[in-house]
Amino acid sequence: MRTLAHWSLTHGLIRSTVLLRRRIGDPMAELMTGRPTGRAEPVERIRAQGRLIRMLGLWVTADYAHCREILRDDRFGVVDPFAPELSGALLGALLRSTNPGVPHPFEPPSLLVVDGREHARLRPLVAQGFTARRIERLRDRVAELTEQALDELAERAAGAVVDLVTGLAERVPVAVVAEIFGLPEATRPGLRDFGNRASSLIDLGIPYRRYADAIGSLREFEVFVQACVTDRNYTADGLLAQLLDAGLSGRELTTTMGLTLGAGFETTVNLLGNAAVALGDRPDQLAAVQNWGTAIEEVLRWDSPVQLTIRAAREDVSMGDVTIPAGDVVVQLLGGANRDPAVFERPAELDVRRANAREHLAFGRGPHACLGASLARLQGEIVLPALFERFPDLRIAEPPRRRDIAVLRGFAQIPVRLR
Repeated sequence: MRTLAHWSLTHGLIRSTVLLRRRIGDPMAELMTGRPTGRAEPVERIRAQGRLIRMLGLWVTADYAHCREILRDDRFGVVDPFAPELSGALLGALLRSTNPGVPHPFEPPSLLVVDGREHARLRPLVAQGFTARRIERLRDRVAELTEQALDELAERAAGAVVDLVTGLAERVPVAVVAEIFGLPEATRPGLRDFGNRASSLIDLGIPYRRYADAIGSLREFEVFVQACVTDRNYTADGLLAQLLDAGLSGRELTTTMGLTLGAGFETTVNLLGNAAVALGDRPDQLAAVQNWGTAIEEVLRWDSPVQLTIRAAREDVSMGDVTIPAGDVVVQLLGGANRDPAVFERPAELDVRRANAREHLAFGRGPHACLGASLARLQGEIVLPALFERFPDLRIAEPPRRRDIAVLRGFAQIPVRLR
């Protein structure tokens, strides 16, 4: 009953409102449910209404300049759903009393919802695992893991249709982030299962069954982490050992580890899948690739793995001719900003030679910029050319199936024929 009550307060009420608004064609409601009505893209309908507009009780922007400014401006902060100034005293008390008590990615002490001293204390601890030197040392290992995955794909293919997500796009990133943490190979399937199930919580207004399953996965993950620590089932030079040495509390350790593991492979899985489909469907663009680094930046811009993020104004902030009152929440549509015609020429077209592709906001900006950006780029630069060089006749066999998540844009399944 506690889980149901918490879902009702955090998702149920929102879901009812959003589904009602979607019926009348509200573009923000369409984005939140991941179900456009078939008219023009919801983001473009939002953009047409202005650079910064009010929708569903929120400020919303798909404007590149506004999004970049908000991400970097210390007058805006991340959103803690339990903060009294956002939820109010009564709702805040209800939220706290019904909280399932799991290491939730959008509840403190998650890095996604803490600022100031807490963020400054926790982020450097995680950053130890993602330094430029450490990422570069992974280059040969990523290439090795890629070749292993491609070998197994080739063995399974034999004229049959295979799934590129489970066979490659998931397999390599999960293995890499597990090794960063110093976790054994046997844990990889479980980590991907945790990520698949818990990632639903990044959306608002999700159905109860998905919410309950995600909460269940977090409880299982908490048990998993405790077992790893108790049994010392990790290497001495991995990130888990470093976090333990830092003296984090049990909840801080589980929450930080869960968020970092998920963020460490979720974006990369989506990047690899999105790129494989984009280039597999466009042989002309694949043939035009001269620099894989540039091509990957363009895929990140054109089909952003993270579609939106939110911030709250810490004080009254004027942007253009609009003033955002202190405490108001602003939704930045990163996928829309990355297609802003004021910044990117022919924004709806994929152009693997685009000169300014790297200006995208797919990894955010400012103090909460994605820690795993360099790792995602490294894997893209190794996995994608290896895939298309090994299987030059690769073709999408059936329509790929998108993940049922609005904030994270990627594929759940990509059926392909390799030859």
